[in-house]
Formats: sequence, structure tokens, C-alpha cells
Amino acid sequence: MKLDTKEKVDQFESMLGQYLRKKGDHPLPYIPLARVFEISQERESFRLFYAALDLKINLCYLGLDLKDYCKGPSRGLEELKGMTPLDNEVAFEIRADVHRALSVYIFRYRAIWDKIFGFCILLLAPERYSEFRDKKKGRKKKFLEIMKAVPVSNPDELSRVLDDLNVFEERFRTPEAHDTGSLRKWTFIVGDFFTPESMDLIFYWNMLIRTLDSITKAYLSNNGLETTP
Repeated sequence: MKLDTKEKVDQFESMLGQYLRKKGDHPLPYIPLARVFEISQERESFRLFYAALDLKINLCYLGLDLKDYCKGPSRGLEELKGMTPLDNEVAFEIRADVHRALSVYIFRYRAIWDKIFGFCILLLAPERYSEFRDKKKGRKKKFLEIMKAVPVSNPDELSRVLDDLNVFEERFRTPEAHDTGSLRKWTFIVGDFFTPESMDLIFYWNMLIRTLDSITKAYLSNNGLETTP
């Protein structure tokens, strides 16, 4: 498959939306691929478009991960409430599905922010993208440094988002990736499906959506700001 015309890009995005509807989700309006394709054509470079394509696909999957988590509690019949996973096979299955969905969500969520950082740099400061790409550690710091040099960016808001992302890593990703894990404590052990931790993961989804909405409105809408050539 080669997305080399705007018509093909429109078709791909439409079919992606249909896929989400079949999965019980809805298409997300952020990072419109056709608009990014137009910008890439104007620049005669399609690295930005492929970064957007990768970001959009993974954003859709992230939303499905969260939806899969929410399906678990909806399957928890009244008679299963208060049961531990060892009390009932269905109760165990629901808990296992919730754990799987949230585990995938945590790792995909952190990865998608690097994709957002890379996309923003390619959009607003493409000449500095290699500085970010080649940075093995400290990518958040490098991203902020590059964005501070872009006149249209909001470094204070970016700093707040990065601070929240640091908290996410400390509370969720690092324990799962580099320690003995904490997710199982509130998926298999805690009685209530909607724990404070799981509700915080929904907060992080909302933070992500607000960020993508701001990027789309500021730089990718018909009346958005001019991008750096």
C-alpha cells in the first residue's frame, strides 16, 4: 500500500474510522492526515506525513486499549461484585482482561508521547529533528529545548505536560517496565474495578487529547498558524 495521493490518504483515514466504529469506538478528529499530507507536499518531504500516520494509528489503538479496560467492569455482573478472582472463573477472566488492557495501555501511552514530540519537531522545527531522534536519553528535555526556540510554542504549558508525564512514568510505566510491577495490585487484588489509579489513567488520556486538540487547532486547521517550511 502506497499513500501517495490525497485521495488515497482520505480513503485510508475513512477506513480507519470504519474500523474503529466496528470495534465500538469512534474516529478521532486529531492530526488530520489529509492536511498533514498537503503540508508534506508543499515541503516536498514526506517524513512529517509518515510520522503523523504512525501517530494516528497508535492513537486509535490506545483508545481501543482504554475501551477494552472499560469493558471489564461492564461485564461484572451484580453477583460477581465482591468476589476475588479465585472465587469464580468468570471473575478471574474479567480481572485478567482488565490487567491485559491496562498493561498494554501503559506502555503504548508512554510510547505515543515520543511520537507526538517527534511530530511536533518535524512540523515546527524540522531542521532540528535529528537532534531529537538521535537522543537516546533525555528526549523530553531535548524536546522542550527545541520547542522553546519556536516562537509559536507555549513553553510553560509544555513544561506542565512534561511534569505530568514524569509523574506517569514514576507511578505506572517504571514499576511495570523496570520493577516487580504494581498494576496487579489493583487489577487482581483490589475489589473495586475503578480504583484511584485506574481513574488517574483516564486523566492521562484526557491530557493527551487536550494536547492533540491544541496541536490540531493551532497548526493543522484551515485557519491555523503558518508552519515552518
